[in-house]
Amino acid sequence: MGVMISLPIGILFGLGALLAWGVSEFFAALSSRKTGSVKTFFWSQVISLIVYTSSFVFFFFSLPSISFIEWLLLLIMTITVIGGIFNYYEGFSLGKVAVVSPIVNAWPLVTLFFALTVLRQTLTFAQMIAVLLVIFGGLLVSFKLSDLAKLKFKNSARGVRHAIIGSLFFGIAFTLLDPLVTSLGFFIPVFLQKVIQIPLSFGYIKMKGADISFPKEAALPIVLIGILEFSGVVTYNLAISSEYTVLIAPLMSAIPMVTIILARLFFKEALTVNQWVGFVFIISGLALLSL
Repeated sequence: MGVMISLPIGILFGLGALLAWGVSEFFAALSSRKTGSVKTFFWSQVISLIVYTSSFVFFFFSLPSISFIEWLLLLIMTITVIGGIFNYYEGFSLGKVAVVSPIVNAWPLVTLFFALTVLRQTLTFAQMIAVLLVIFGGLLVSFKLSDLAKLKFKNSARGVRHAIIGSLFFGIAFTLLDPLVTSLGFFIPVFLQKVIQIPLSFGYIKMKGADISFPKEAALPIVLIGILEFSGVVTYNLAISSEYTVLIAPLMSAIPMVTIILARLFFKEALTVNQWVGFVFIISGLALLSL
């Protein structure tokens, strides 16, 4: 007789979010190679906003009453998201992926810290072990030790500052999302965040003098990124609607695992020992959560 694995609905939604975001990052890598990261980011966000707006018109129709504090939190969350994204890309432009990626992907540690200290959420001992396994597993799969060995210290330090800032910004943004989802529901906070984010991002990109004409050669992956990003956010918000952020956010550390599996399947990219160890950590953490 087999062993039945049962996961709470919130964790299942969380796994859906990490799957959607992991596939989204895979297509983002494809698109960025064709047309650059700035165009990929901006136009995928525009597509995402179109999906959000269509969903709002068909399913929600009107906005709930929103207090001044909630608007303030929405604005701060949007600014931190934008700050996280642009520091993420700036880190990659200045530094090496093997250094920048693990640092940025450590943002769930920041959210975990704030969820425990500011939001006063708690974990059982078993849950704490599980989320730490997933977090450190996610860090291990996000880089190759062989790439680190080839780096020179002076060059590897470039981009680290932006990676740390990006990780902090993302961690803060996902912390702020928790009370907004609690008070406004799983959809409205991110819909409004996108409405605010697009013009602010457009202004920042134009200020930098970057070209953001629509990249026809990457139209399909950009549309898919926008749809997957929407799916990931909605399922993540549904997850934190039924489980604590302190439990769900760390699961997002496993996003690189999904992206790397796809790269392995489609591009035959070899996995290193540390990445295999990371997979074992992640699976062990998820198995522990199911007990």
